[in-house]
Amino acid sequence: MSRYRIVPVPPSAKHHHDEIASLMDDHFIGHEPFGILSGMKPNYMFRLTTLKPTLRSGVSVMAIDTETGEVVGVRLGRVYKRDTSLVERVFAWIWSLVVWFLFLVTETRESRYAQTVIIPLLFDRTGYDTCAYFAKFGCTKILSDTFLCVSPVARGEGLGERLLAASEEAAKGAGCSHAVVVATGVYSQRIFHKHGYTMERETVYRDVRMDGGEPLPNLDNLPPVYTSAKLFTKKL
Repeated sequence: MSRYRIVPVPPSAKHHHDEIASLMDDHFIGHEPFGILSGMKPNYMFRLTTLKPTLRSGVSVMAIDTETGEVVGVRLGRVYKRDTSLVERVFAWIWSLVVWFLFLVTETRESRYAQTVIIPLLFDRTGYDTCAYFAKFGCTKILSDTFLCVSPVARGEGLGERLLAASEEAAKGAGCSHAVVVATGVYSQRIFHKHGYTMERETVYRDVRMDGGEPLPNLDNLPPVYTSAKLFTKKL
């Protein structure tokens, strides 16, 4: 029997949220290709605008070490809806203004560049567009995979696959009919391929050009195993 238990991420369990944030800081941010290429470091705005919404989404799951009680793995995702109410759209607009203000006053120039230029450009080049898949699949809710991360101490136990399966079940329970994900590294790509995901597009990092035609920064910092990002979809 595995010592690791897969459970939903409680939307309001601050101690678990802090553990997950530390796990991401230590083993994901700045370690996977998008982070390496952008030079992104752990930062407050990433936690506020990206990490916290996924932790409260209701479709994120985590792996707990039953012997230590520590969080050793997560699959974080968000549910995107095709139709949103006027109230939701107004709230999103106000929130975006607040975020931009905080972003300008709390982040370094390098952090702003990483999060507003390089990361969005990489997603754009991969073809990641949740709205386009609403039309393609004719669905109303999509699971957008955000992160799949397992601590080095728990790797080799099949946790990535178990986390993936559990989050898909949670997404189906939330009404999602399809999932879409950009897998940036070879290990996660293997997991998604094994579990029936269809590769829609592959983007070779060394082929990507900035808007001015220059190659991506920090390419020489990429470990050889990281060569491309792959956009996957799946009918749940």
